[in-house]
Amino acid sequence: MLIRFSEGLSIALHGLAYLATKNGEKISGKEIAKKIDAAENTLQKIFQRLVKAGVVSSQRGPSGGFYLEDSDVDFLTVYKLLEGDDKKLNCPLGKTSCPFEHCILGNDFKNIEKKLEELLKSKRLSDLKGRS
Repeated sequence: MLIRFSEGLSIALHGLAYLATKNGEKISGKEIAKKIDAAENTLQKIFQRLVKAGVVSSQRGPSGGFYLEDSDVDFLTVYKLLEGDDKKLNCPLGKTSCPFEHCILGNDFKNIEKKLEELLKSKRLSDLKGRS
């Protein structure tokens, strides 16, 4: 696979997808971590970032857990929260300046990046309601 996402983004998207199937039910971090095969403490840290950003809600206590109030969040929003939205780097190879007059990869990489961005924007957590 040429395109890979970070472990944190994978945990976020899979965990949120699981929550989306639960129709607003509060689910413990432990249960989410088990379901998506992730370390519970890592999931908790990632989900706290998502709570602060307003993507997911949480409630403490024995009947608490994480839940979605608004499942109309797109995957691109989650991507940007966890991976950043660094527009300063235009080079897919991470260079801030190019030794060549034209990019050695041409515009192909920018086109692929644009398609990936469109795909992530088109996928919404609400699309996953009712799945299990």
